[in-house]
Amino acid sequence: MARAKTTDGQLASKEYTELKKEVEGVKKEMTKLCNKVDKVHNAIVGDLTLGQEGIVRMVRNHEKYIQSQRYMYAKIYGGSIAVATIVSLLAKFWDKLF
Repeated sequence: MARAKTTDGQLASKEYTELKKEVEGVKKEMTKLCNKVDKVHNAIVGDLTLGQEGIVRMVRNHEKYIQSQRYMYAKIYGGSIAVATIVSLLAKFWDKLF
């Protein structure tokens, strides 16, 4: 079996060095994946220290905006119905009032 010297002076087998290289490669890939997962997490949740709002907060703000728009339209429609009712009653009873 072929043996190679490591940096600390110990003898290591060829299989050990190959496994060590593979483990280092896997470690680098896992580090890359962890960075990508962190980026996805920051995109979803956000990071206020960096000024990133996050998708969850953006959706919540949009829901509040949509709800306020619904209330505004309900007020407009209600006011329109009230004004139309008053105008139609005035038109109907105009002769009797004046």
